[in-house]
Amino acid sequence: MPLLVEAGYRVVVPDYRGAGASSKPRDGYDKWTMAADLHQLVHRELGIQGPISVVGHDLASMLGFAYALRYRDDVVSLTTMEAPLPGTNYYEQRKVAKTAWHFDFHSNPDIAVYLTHGRERWYITRFFDDLTYQPDAITIADIDVYARAFEAPGAMRALCEIYRELDHDAEIHRANIAAHGKLTVPVLAPAAPRRPSVRTIRGCARRSPPTSPDTWCPTPTTGSPRRIPTASPGCSSTSTEGADARGTTRRPRSGSAAGESRDPYSPSSSPRCARSWPWRPHGYRRRPGCRCH
Repeated sequence: MPLLVEAGYRVVVPDYRGAGASSKPRDGYDKWTMAADLHQLVHRELGIQGPISVVGHDLASMLGFAYALRYRDDVVSLTTMEAPLPGTNYYEQRKVAKTAWHFDFHSNPDIAVYLTHGRERWYITRFFDDLTYQPDAITIADIDVYARAFEAPGAMRALCEIYRELDHDAEIHRANIAAHGKLTVPVLAPAAPRRPSVRTIRGCARRSPPTSPDTWCPTPTTGSPRRIPTASPGCSSTSTEGADARGTTRRPRSGSAAGESRDPYSPSSSPRCARSWPWRPHGYRRRPGCRCH
């Protein structure tokens, strides 16, 4: 956000309906209604004139998509990140994947709220532990902010209502596209290499090529470089023997070769656990790809 401000943009980052310090009504969590909330905030309350660039991350990507569909003349560009968009084929595939178990779980608010009550901090921390590529990207201070937000009365139910409306959102989006066609504004949908979302946006949005290999590719470490394959077109990257594809030096697996006992909960027990792990109440944070748990 500071970089965008320095570039001359006015940046508005609201807590949408049900999130953060915003009100948490019992209903109205379909993205079409939530888009109307933001439209009124931007143009009536803040008095911003002219079209805006909409950027959404995770659930806010779904909201940003609805905003761009409903207020086509008020949007100059759309950027979505890290979420399947309701109404697309990828959304239908993604919502039934085993790794997307929380879609169905949250779609039953009474059950989800009852089972997570009093455990909100632990619950949201599990998502950070399981899904973050960089284990120390989310700090203890960050966890404190999110924990306070989801421990507030009505916050978890509001989150669940957002998920419960997703299939309804998909119907609204498909109907709007059938009636008015696809978006004509520039759309950027960045995703990690080898992720399915990169393939599904082909033909819908054009991804700009990286300005340098370091933008999209792993950076080499020390040693004798070797070429490794990459899923990003035009991306040339190098790695080293003794390093994994993420550019992190592997540690030797302790114990088994020397006949020693190996502690399965030690961060140094796995060849992928090369970074220091921040402590969490439930133990070490598992780095994606690590088999030490």
